[in-house]
Amino acid sequence: MDDPRPRPDHLALLLAVVCAVALTGCGSDFPSTPSPSPSTSSSPTARWSPSATDEVLTVPVPSATWDDLGDAPDRQKLDVTEPEVPGFTDAPAGRGLQRYLNQQVDWSRCESDEDGSEEGFGYRCARVVVPLDWNDPDGRAITLAMRMRSAKSGNSDEVLFVNPGGPGGSAQDFVDSIDETGLEDYTIVGVDPRGSGDSTPVVCGDLEQTDVLEDADWSPDDQAETDALVAANRDFAAQCREHSGALLDHISSIENAYDMDLVRVLLGQRRLNWYGVSYGTWLGAVYAELYPDHVGRMVLDSAVNVTDRDSVSQVDGFEQALDAFADWCAGSSSCSLGEDREGVLGAVSSFLDGLDGRPLAVDGRMLTQTLAVNGILMFLYQDTSSYPDLAKAIGQARLGDGDYLLEAADAMNGRGDWKYEQMTYSFPAIGCADATDRGVEQAIDDWRDDDDAAAPVLGRAVGIGLSCPTWAAGPAAQIRVTAADAPTILIVSNTGDSATPHEYAQWMREQMPTTVLVSRQAQGHGAFGEGSDCLDGAVTGFLADGTVPQDGLVCTD
Repeated sequence: MDDPRPRPDHLALLLAVVCAVALTGCGSDFPSTPSPSPSTSSSPTARWSPSATDEVLTVPVPSATWDDLGDAPDRQKLDVTEPEVPGFTDAPAGRGLQRYLNQQVDWSRCESDEDGSEEGFGYRCARVVVPLDWNDPDGRAITLAMRMRSAKSGNSDEVLFVNPGGPGGSAQDFVDSIDETGLEDYTIVGVDPRGSGDSTPVVCGDLEQTDVLEDADWSPDDQAETDALVAANRDFAAQCREHSGALLDHISSIENAYDMDLVRVLLGQRRLNWYGVSYGTWLGAVYAELYPDHVGRMVLDSAVNVTDRDSVSQVDGFEQALDAFADWCAGSSSCSLGEDREGVLGAVSSFLDGLDGRPLAVDGRMLTQTLAVNGILMFLYQDTSSYPDLAKAIGQARLGDGDYLLEAADAMNGRGDWKYEQMTYSFPAIGCADATDRGVEQAIDDWRDDDDAAAPVLGRAVGIGLSCPTWAAGPAAQIRVTAADAPTILIVSNTGDSATPHEYAQWMREQMPTTVLVSRQAQGHGAFGEGSDCLDGAVTGFLADGTVPQDGLVCTD
């Protein structure tokens, strides 16, 4: 049985990237906090704030956990020292959890505003501290960074918290991307989860050190290549432990849910309203499991697999998206990869196979099979509008010019000219805390034994997921999510979602009894804000006034 949680393997699936570029939004002004500091004193007062006697902060222990998911036998047990990581700090004055309730949220101009540019204009940013270890509130603390856009209507104190996915995508950046249409009464707030964005970050190696991992052959053909792949993963994990220290032991979605409940209280919200995409559906579901009485209006877009089912894998979803691309290509005059689906898939498969033994030189680097498949996946995240670019990238590479496809691979992996994006490091850290495994040899054997029937082109090329089996921190409690005591939760999904196949949304609907599911017949990852009046109306109606759409509704526009 595969682990039901998001699995952080070498794909480094940057779920936040695709969702964020597809949505638009803007805003101005800012609301107050329950106890305004002088810099926020001119803002409207929040409707609710906790009294001294309220039990507003709790650390609920997951009551439902999965059995027999593996005991992570090969994870590295390394010495933990406190590294020089920005964001580690002392706990606030006071005692126990109450000390964290005493802090004031000081909203101020975002750094992106300081140059006077239009970007970020009217937004406000703030930082709060949370316990590194929620079971040791008197110990060290870490920092959460958050960004907000005030309600356009100006007459509401309701907050909608948003998360773009990942794990490890920047929720702060995602605030910019939320279309305010129909949501004018919400202040939009994005909180970078611990380890990600501008919060206390997971720190691993530099560009060159991370390249060693990304340039490795993830589909080894012999023992030497297998050993090199295992070594690259172990070295990468050890670098993360060396530079991030105890943060790796306290970065699970359970702890991120604890963080979100504290932020909820500090912002004067009786309930947590939530819009989460991809991994954001997992974080939202975990919150609903732990704090059902605190759930407001929650929308989960592009659900991850929260069940113990494994009949459809993530790579199967990408293979289905590749099939759709092949059908388009066969009928398009702008694509010359083949005259029918089989011909196109055969051309892609032959291209990837050829790179396995003979990588393509690109400006001093090599386009390997692994990097090429990651570049292809980057295009397949998106809807059909990406098809001409994918055809161009593969076509050029087949003729010896791999620049465009390597560029896509770098975007997929978060590689810049000088460094990797933060998410490259927070992704495995959070994901491997949320998941467990059965060890290195089992992962290798599972890959070798896979008959690739559902993913004959991409399955072998994608390769072995060894991030978690070699990780340098143990897994957290393997929480089983039902959120049975939560109010109605809305799930939305594209039927042709590549990264989180539609079956995952259907399975979530079955396992979480208070959910309703609205689907959209479309390709691409991320359903809301993509032009469907039917689905967008269902989401905004639910968030704006609590209107629950028909369960099982399928939108065709």
